[in-house]
Amino acid sequence: MSEAEEHTTPGASALLVAARESLGLSQKEVADKLYLTTTFIRYIDAGEFDRIPKPAFVKGYLRSYARTVNLSGDEIVALYEAEQKAQVPEPEIRGVTEENVSSSAITGPVLQTGMIGLGGLVVVVALVWWLVSEPEAPPPTVSQPSVQAPERPEPQQEDFDFVTPDSNVAEVTNDQLQEETRQDSIAPATATSTTAAQDFRPEEVTGLADVQVAEAEDPPVDDNEEPEVASQGEPEEIRFERTTDGNRSYVTVDGGGFDQLELSFTDECWVEVEDDARGLVYYDLNRDGDVLTVYGTAPFEILLGKATGVEMIYNGRPFDVGPYISQDNTAKLTVSE
Repeated sequence: MSEAEEHTTPGASALLVAARESLGLSQKEVADKLYLTTTFIRYIDAGEFDRIPKPAFVKGYLRSYARTVNLSGDEIVALYEAEQKAQVPEPEIRGVTEENVSSSAITGPVLQTGMIGLGGLVVVVALVWWLVSEPEAPPPTVSQPSVQAPERPEPQQEDFDFVTPDSNVAEVTNDQLQEETRQDSIAPATATSTTAAQDFRPEEVTGLADVQVAEAEDPPVDDNEEPEVASQGEPEEIRFERTTDGNRSYVTVDGGGFDQLELSFTDECWVEVEDDARGLVYYDLNRDGDVLTVYGTAPFEILLGKATGVEMIYNGRPFDVGPYISQDNTAKLTVSE
């Protein structure tokens, strides 16, 4: 939108004021129809939306105001949003000046410092290269003197005091020794093998396998043990549904709670409902014949613009709104068990 169009196109407040005056309605009359205070209507007509206590409800007020003076609520809200975007100030840059920067040459101390640094870098690189490229010296060899065993004198016959036996007798003795040695070496092995064979019991191995299989199986499940409940994630979004049977309009707001609040309207009434878990879950203008059902978490904070035209049921039991109605027919109450 160009600047010329912005100046020629009337804003949301100007359109509402023109439509109200064309119908011959005063600010108080519009406020009574919307069950709002005259101060709110005065702020809307003047375009002073920032002075309304609850900015989140401004769009709802504009839609209701537009329906009252026979204008499109969507067009009025669109103009309001465009005005809010246009009012956002752009950041202002201060203290910035333009200066001409001429070309400069590197001379004097700067050049000397650069040359010294470059020379030092070359020296460091050369030193590192020399240390890396120097071949490793071979390890020193250690020569050990040869050791010679001392010569032993030949034994003399007179040094021995026994007589050499006959060769046949020696052969028999050697054979007997070899046979005895062979039997001694075989006997323990045979005994060990026999003992191991006797000790081997297939049923014991089977039992061991059964124990290992039993240990690998899953532990028994206790029927009385409660199943684990997965941690819940973020709450779901509030669901809103509007239906009609031709005579009455049914509005259902599902906030995910287990408490039920039902409002039946016999007159036009502005309604705001907050629950304990999500805060504001509903705000709008309801008309004669509407039925509003809210599922949420108690306690509920409820604001009624014209409480005399509302009947309330909480969790299946009637709730008397009468004691909470003020002189201007509004009511602000908390509903809980």
